[in-house]
Amino acid sequence: MQKNILIVDDDLRLRELLKDYLTEKKLDVYVCDDFDSAREIIQYFIFDLIILDRMMPTGDGIKLVSTIKKINTTPVIMLTAMGEDINKIE
Repeated sequence: MQKNILIVDDDLRLRELLKDYLTEKKLDVYVCDDFDSAREIIQYFIFDLIILDRMMPTGDGIKLVSTIKKINTTPVIMLTAMGEDINKIE
């Protein structure tokens, strides 16, 4: 059974890099470039993993994780450019 991965990131280059890599590994990859479209897609699809940018112009990734966890138990990997230790363990 194919694993479904959702990538949520506003950085087109990074989004495409992740998508290409995961597709090569025979995973079904879906992408969103903002939190609104991510909120919508998680209402209708169940993903095996969500890769989520921590800070995007349309919102905070931590808040989106709260929304995700209300719907299902999909694991989430957070990506961040924030370098402070507190941001890494939040």
